[in-house]
Amino acid sequence: MIGALAAWLVFSGVEIVGEGSCPDPAEVTRLLAQIAPSADRAGPAARRARLSRSADVVRVELLGTAGERLGERELDAGESCADLAAAAAVVVAAWEAELNPRVETRVSLPPPPARAATVVTAAPAPPAPPPRSGPRFDLGLGLLASLTGGQIAPGARIAGWLAPAGGHLGLGVAVSGTTARSAAVGALTNAARWSRFALAAGPEARFDVGRTMLDAHAQLLAAMLRVEGVGLTTTASDSAAQLGTGVGVQVGRPWGNATPWIGADLLYWPGHDRLEIAGLTTQGQLPHLEVQVALGLSLGRFP
Repeated sequence: MIGALAAWLVFSGVEIVGEGSCPDPAEVTRLLAQIAPSADRAGPAARRARLSRSADVVRVELLGTAGERLGERELDAGESCADLAAAAAVVVAAWEAELNPRVETRVSLPPPPARAATVVTAAPAPPAPPPRSGPRFDLGLGLLASLTGGQIAPGARIAGWLAPAGGHLGLGVAVSGTTARSAAVGALTNAARWSRFALAAGPEARFDVGRTMLDAHAQLLAAMLRVEGVGLTTTASDSAAQLGTGVGVQVGRPWGNATPWIGADLLYWPGHDRLEIAGLTTQGQLPHLEVQVALGLSLGRFP
C-alpha cells in the first residue's frame, strides 16, 4: 500500500506495513511520529512493524532487519479503527523506546478521539399504589328534643354509619327513645300517657363541603308504642308495634376522629292509633307527624 511504502519517510526507525485499512498503516505512522517526536529520522528504517487482522484480534508484530520477530501484541478487533491505530502506535513506540537508545523513553499519548456524549435517562419508577384504607364508619350519641301533638319531650339517640372505603353512600342505623307524653281521651285531659322507642335503618350519604360534613338520610322505622291510663279508677297499659318512615339532615365538623354534629328529622307514623277508655264512647288519636332536633358527638373513621 502507499502508506506502507512511504512510512519510513515519517518515522525512519520503524516501517509500518499492513494489508488492511483498519487500522490504516499510514494513520499508525502519523500517530507514531506524534507520540515519539524525538526519534532519529535519518537513514533507512531498521525495523518493520506488521499489522494483520483476523475476525477477533489485530496482531502487531515487530520484525528486525533480518525478518526475525522482536515482539508481538494482540489488540481487540472490536474497537474502532481510530482507537486501533492509536493503540498500535503506542505499542510500536514502546518497543522503539526499548530497542533504540536514541528514542526518548517518554511517550506522549495522543488524546482519545472525541466520542458523542451518551445521556442515559432512567425511566421514571411507576408510582406506588396508594395505601388501601378500611371502611368509613362512626358511632355516635345524641340528645334530642321531639315535637309532636304540640308537646316537646326530651330523648336520646344512638346512631351508627358504615360505608365502603372512599365511598359516600352507606348504611345508617339508629335507636332512639323519648320520655312519655300525655294525651286527651275525649273530654278527659291527660287521661293517657304514651312513649315510643324506635329502630331506624336506611341509606345515608355524606359529603365534605370544605371542612364541614353534610349528611342526608332516609329511613324505615319500626317502633314499640306503649300507652297507659292516668288518673282513672281502673288503669291499664298496652303496647303495640308501629311502622313509619323518616328523612333527615345532619351537619358536623370533623375534628380528628371525632365529629360534633347537629341534625333534624321528620318522622311520619301512618295508621290509626286510637286511645280508648272502657265506658267512654269518645276516643283519642295519636299524632302522625313528629319532628326531632338532635345534638351529639360521633367517633370513627371519616376520611
